[in-house]
Amino acid sequence: MNGAKRILTVLANQIQFFPMLACLPIIILLMMICALPMAAQSPGERADFLIIEIPTKLLMYNKYEQQISFREQRALLQPFQPLRIEENDVLLSDSFTKAMKVASGRNSYFLLKTDDGDFENAAEAGYINTLQNCIIINDTVEVFQDNAIFLSKRPTSRSTAESQKSFLKKQTQFLRLFTHKNFTYIQTLETRPAFGWSLLSNRSHGTSWQKLSEESLQKDSGTDLTEIAAKTERRLSEVNSILGKLFGHFNQESNQQHRAPEWEVTVSDQKITCILKNADYRKEFGESTRYIINSLENFVLGTSYGVFQQNDAIEIRKR
Repeated sequence: MNGAKRILTVLANQIQFFPMLACLPIIILLMMICALPMAAQSPGERADFLIIEIPTKLLMYNKYEQQISFREQRALLQPFQPLRIEENDVLLSDSFTKAMKVASGRNSYFLLKTDDGDFENAAEAGYINTLQNCIIINDTVEVFQDNAIFLSKRPTSRSTAESQKSFLKKQTQFLRLFTHKNFTYIQTLETRPAFGWSLLSNRSHGTSWQKLSEESLQKDSGTDLTEIAAKTERRLSEVNSILGKLFGHFNQESNQQHRAPEWEVTVSDQKITCILKNADYRKEFGESTRYIINSLENFVLGTSYGVFQQNDAIEIRKR
């Protein structure tokens, strides 16, 4: 294992495509994950959110105040994905740099600001909207009629170039994230989810759309687990393929033969278990494993299943 780590270090300054090679397992896996689910908040709580059309254009630092690369931002944040505002105006540890502290999923970030209080590169980021005093919902809804429930990039029911209004098909399920004034911000349950506004009036509840109960979410749990397993296997197959190519390149450059780490997926009637075959890599890939868990959580949204770390393994099972 030490030899493999040395390969990463020796090649870090040699391969122009991977200037941060020492952290490559993390970076590569980040590129493949989807938008992270919002941090858990109780329905009825209030929070402020930031919506950005092209978040990769802004200058973002992680919680350690290190700049996040474009590749990482593209993997972590989808267009129009809501960021919870933790602190509107903060100074970084240098007591000089201005920023807004935001959160996505379990992770906090800093969006850098100019002296005037605008975001760095804001002119290139497209639509930016700060929403105050939003009411958290966090439940799952199903569409009952075609052409009844729309998704819009602006809080409007009008069809404009800016709103990019489209309708959700019957039986589509989505998350209601929060409400702001008369509109609801929603997230589709897809591998790469879409975000936007909709109008979900109480009058249309039960005819155009329906909130799913916990019982209905658990109703087809066997089918859910099969679908989740298929998505999990595809995702980890992609991870294995990329790691294989990386280690093949490392071995060729260093004239060594180190076996690439490989994720193995086992499916039973009640759970899915994912574990690295080579036990020597499990400790070294601890942080990458956490990113994979965040990625897999998108596959269980709207179901009765959860993703858990069990010692060195990842388990998907009933909550």
